[in-house]
Amino acid sequence: MESSLGEQLKQIRESQGIALETIALKTHIPLAHLQALEAGDVDLLPSKVQLRGFLRLYAHEMGLELDDLSVSGDYLAEKEQGVESKGEAGPPEEDPSLAREDSLQSEVLTPLSEAAPGTEDETGSPHLPSADLEPGGNQTSSDERGSEARFIAIGSQIKAQRESLSLSIDGVHENLHIPVQHLVSIETGRFEQLPSPVQAKGLLLNYADFLNLNTETLLSDYADALQLRRIENQDALLKQGKRAARELSPNALRIKNFFTLDLLVITVLFLAFATFVIWGVNRILASGTPESTENDIPDVSDVLLAAGTPTSAFTSEDEDEKLNAKTEASDQEEPMFTPFVSLDPINIILVPRQRLWAQITVDGEQAFQGRLIPGNAYEYSGEYQIDILTGNVGALQILFNNLDIGSQGLPGQVADLSFTPNGLVLPPPTSTPVSTETPQTTPTPPESDG
Repeated sequence: MESSLGEQLKQIRESQGIALETIALKTHIPLAHLQALEAGDVDLLPSKVQLRGFLRLYAHEMGLELDDLSVSGDYLAEKEQGVESKGEAGPPEEDPSLAREDSLQSEVLTPLSEAAPGTEDETGSPHLPSADLEPGGNQTSSDERGSEARFIAIGSQIKAQRESLSLSIDGVHENLHIPVQHLVSIETGRFEQLPSPVQAKGLLLNYADFLNLNTETLLSDYADALQLRRIENQDALLKQGKRAARELSPNALRIKNFFTLDLLVITVLFLAFATFVIWGVNRILASGTPESTENDIPDVSDVLLAAGTPTSAFTSEDEDEKLNAKTEASDQEEPMFTPFVSLDPINIILVPRQRLWAQITVDGEQAFQGRLIPGNAYEYSGEYQIDILTGNVGALQILFNNLDIGSQGLPGQVADLSFTPNGLVLPPPTSTPVSTETPQTTPTPPESDG
């Protein structure tokens, strides 16, 4: 069995005395891939798509053409023989992937000759010439070395490397899973059509690494092009926004410096605080003098002070009629205190005239114990019995079932009152002890001796 293409290239390399490391350095093909090519172990390669490109670069470095080598039974030889047999039957058909690639690039592709001329470094990869990136500096031939030309040169370099490896856009898409439109944008230098500069850098790195290009040089050229584009955008903005500067008078400059943002903020805060203070004062004044309504209950102290003591005087008939009319009108007025409607059989309302201590017990449970404040009304309801123990019963006005029974004692008198549904239960009278005089002894006359 004849040797494979890799073995033939190995024999030619050894006959010329060239080391395999030298071939790897010049072609940028990993040494492990070259060893796999010479050994005929295709499975160690990343993909079969790169096989033909690696063989073509290897043969071109040895000064040969891949078409001059033919090995029976090899995959590439069979593919070439099939293409030749088809050529005898009819004219060769154009690869649909290449036709699709040409149609995508026809509108945006710029010839490489219009881009900036590149120079090759020692490794064999073309390197773009450096330009003066200082803004406003004297840049020579800025039209030829602009950012657009740099991007186009990077894309042309990548496209040339892909075509030298006989790879199609669809083949690269199947291996890298990069959308076809992004690949076309990279090869045509239209990096602004990519989603963002960060993603453009990542796509460029993956694409260049897949094509075995010098990624450091390409990324450096891409960074220089981005920097140059930023400077160009700044210059364009300066040219568009440049206006004739006008001189300000000292007074206008002084006024402009006086009205600052701090002064505006302080003024707004002061106005807000003043508004709040004025609103609060008005609210306090309005709430200090509430309007009296018909349902308001006057204090008991006010009623007692308003009620004068009657004086004995002779009144005429006309004055008696006026007094009777006033009493009738006063009888028609609403009561000063509206008691709470209760369904319990016992309802007690206590109106203290002075501060006094009291203990209220309702149906055997203590309901209140403490001081009663004058001016307030205390209402209690019960079913069986309500007991009131106080130390000043004369200063306590009592209403039993909405009936004013007045006070039940003298001022300062201690009393224990019990109310049942029938009324006030008076305690049984206690008999006062009668003091009995002690008998006095009468002196007896002494007996005379006789």
